[in-house]
Amino acid sequence: AREDRETRGASFALVRDTVRGRYLTVTEGDRLKVSLTEAWNVLGGNRRYDLLAAEGHRFVPTGGTSALAGRALFVRSTGAQHPAFSIGGVGGVRGYRRGSGENLGSQMAVGNLEWRFPVVKDLNWYMWFFAPDFYFKAIYGTIFSDAGYLWESSHTLEKAQWRDVKHSYGLGLNIYTFIMQEFPFLII
Repeated sequence: AREDRETRGASFALVRDTVRGRYLTVTEGDRLKVSLTEAWNVLGGNRRYDLLAAEGHRFVPTGGTSALAGRALFVRSTGAQHPAFSIGGVGGVRGYRRGSGENLGSQMAVGNLEWRFPVVKDLNWYMWFFAPDFYFKAIYGTIFSDAGYLWESSHTLEKAQWRDVKHSYGLGLNIYTFIMQEFPFLII
């Protein structure tokens, strides 16, 4: 039997953004977002939960269009039908699977640190023969380190040990493109 889930809610957020950069790449500044989402059993909705999230970014220029980028994320969901978070994937700890059993929880903290540097900073390559047409702007490399932890309750958090923290590091490639020379598209 399929379970129908309908969510009706409202979100409130405080955002501060002072980032600067060239084209699509951020090279300096910071970004902070604190949000609260409330879901209610109204207007056909059948899920009830509260969601609190805080995310901060800091970008430190390292010369030219390269930058050191740091990010901290905290999310917490409570309520009978609260969503579960996944520690893996882009936006979490890279190298871990998204949505697998042991990698789900109602509270999550993630930290990312990466150095972004241009491999080809002014590519300007237009693929008119490809549908939809792509305009490749730049290729950036990254050296990154990610860490994150998921938990269900303060009791679980109190028993946490360093070995329970998921960690990864590696190299990455970001390709900055435009679809039909209009819509930004990032290939990670």
